[in-house]
Amino acid sequence: MDARERDEQPTGANGDPILDESAFIKKAERRSVRRTLFVAGAVVLSTLVILGAGRWAWDIAIEQRAQRIAEFYVPLARVMKPNNDVDQGLVIRDFPGATMQLIASRRIGNAVVPAGVINIHFYPWGGTAIEDTRHFGDITDGRFLIQPDATPDLVFLEPPVGGGDAAEVWGAAVEDEPFLSTAANSRRTSLARLQAAPASSTVELAVSFDDAMTLKQLETRIGDELRLAWGALRTGRAYSVTDEDGQTAEAGSSWSFHPPGSGVIGVPFSAFAVSDSTLAEQESWGLETLRVAERMPWFERRGLIRSREYVEKNGTEYFGAVVVGSPEAALKLANSTDVSMVSLGAVVMPYQ
Repeated sequence: MDARERDEQPTGANGDPILDESAFIKKAERRSVRRTLFVAGAVVLSTLVILGAGRWAWDIAIEQRAQRIAEFYVPLARVMKPNNDVDQGLVIRDFPGATMQLIASRRIGNAVVPAGVINIHFYPWGGTAIEDTRHFGDITDGRFLIQPDATPDLVFLEPPVGGGDAAEVWGAAVEDEPFLSTAANSRRTSLARLQAAPASSTVELAVSFDDAMTLKQLETRIGDELRLAWGALRTGRAYSVTDEDGQTAEAGSSWSFHPPGSGVIGVPFSAFAVSDSTLAEQESWGLETLRVAERMPWFERRGLIRSREYVEKNGTEYFGAVVVGSPEAALKLANSTDVSMVSLGAVVMPYQ
C-alpha cells in the first residue's frame, strides 16, 4: 500500500486504520478481472499462434506433396494415357487433404483437343486417389465417351506373344468373350465414323496389329502419309484369362482387350517431336520417362517398374500405335489385313 492509499484509508478514534470491506472487495474484483483477461488473452494469442503455425505447416506439406505428385504423374501420364499430354491445374485445398487438377489434352495435327480433367486426391502424410473423369462416361454406340459429345477415348487389342489371327477372335467374340464383344462393337463404330469423316479433316486413330513389331517395322508399316503420335508397348502386363474349368492361361498367351484406364504403356512420340529428332531418339526419351516411376509410392510404382524391366530385358515391341493424318490414309491402314483393332478418337476440321 503506497502513501496516498494510506492517507485515503479511513481511521478510528485512536488512529488505527479501519477496513473498508466494500472497497477491498471491489479492488480485489478489479484485480481478478485483469488477471483473468490477461490469462484469457494469453491463451487466445497462444491458440492463434499454434493454429497459424499449424496452418502454415499444413500449407507447406500440401505444396510439397503436390509438387512431388506433379513431378512423377505429369510426365508419366504421357506414357500411360494414349496420345495424351497433361498440364498441372489448380490445387484445391480441402482440409485435411487437397485435390490437384490435371488438365489432359490431345494434339491432333495443329489442333489441341481437350481430353478431360484428372483429379488426384491426396493428403500431406501420403496416400493418393486418382479420379479420371474421362473414364466415368458410358460406352455409347461402341464409343467410350466421357460425356455427351466428348472426344472418344482410345482402346487397344493386344495379341498373344508370337502373334495371332484376329479373324478368329472376331468370329467368336460376341458369343464367347464379353470384353471382346465390346471391342468388336467399338471397332465397327470406329470404322463407320472413319468412313464418314470429311476428307478435309484430320483424324486420330489407334490401331492394333496381329503381332508385335520393332520401331523400324512400325515406321515402315505406317508409311509416310500418317504421323506416328504414340506407340503401344508390349510390357508383359496382359490380362490372364480363366476358362470355365478354372484353368488360368498365362499372361500374354491370349488376346487382351485394353479399355480406357487399363494400364497400357506406350511411347509418346508426339511429346518429344522436337525439330530434327528421329523416332529412335524420341523412343529413347519416352522410355527414360518410365524411370520417373522410381519416385512414386511403392504400391503405385510396382507395375510400372515391372513394365520397364520387361522392356529392358525383351526390347521394345509395339503391338499398336496412335496415328494422325487424313481420313483416306487412316482408312487404308485400318482396312489392312494385319490390323486387328481400330479405335477412332478425335476428328478435327481445318481452321477456317
